[in-house]
Amino acid sequence: MSDEKVTDLYNLIMSACDELYKSRKLITKKAILAIAETSGDWSESELELYVPRYINEWRLQNLAEDQSLLYAEQVVQLEAQLQKYRASLLQAQHTINKLKAELISVNSRAQQQRDLIIAELRGLLK
Repeated sequence: MSDEKVTDLYNLIMSACDELYKSRKLITKKAILAIAETSGDWSESELELYVPRYINEWRLQNLAEDQSLLYAEQVVQLEAQLQKYRASLLQAQHTINKLKAELISVNSRAQQQRDLIIAELRGLLK
C-alpha cells in the first residue's frame, strides 16, 4: 500500500475513533472496519493489518492525553494547596514576630523592674 493510502487510512481511523468516542459508542474493530469499508477502497487484508494497530495507537494517544489532563489537574490542586500553605506560613511568621515583640517588651519591663528593685535596695542600705 502506498504511503498516501496508509496516511489516508490512518486519518480515517483516527477520526472514526474520535467520532465514536464523542458519541459514546464502543470503539471496536468491527465498527471501524464498517466505516473504513464504506469510506475507501482498501483491501480486506490491509484493513485487517492496519485497523487494530491504529485503534491501539488512538487508545494510547487518548490515554496519554487523559493522563496529561489528570496531571495538569493535580498540578492545579497542588498549587492551590501550596498557596494555602504560604498563607499559613505568612500568618505564622506574623504571629512569631508579634510574640518576639511581646517578649522583648516583657524582658525590657522585667529589666526595668530589676533595676528599680536594685536601686531601692541600695537606697535602703545607705
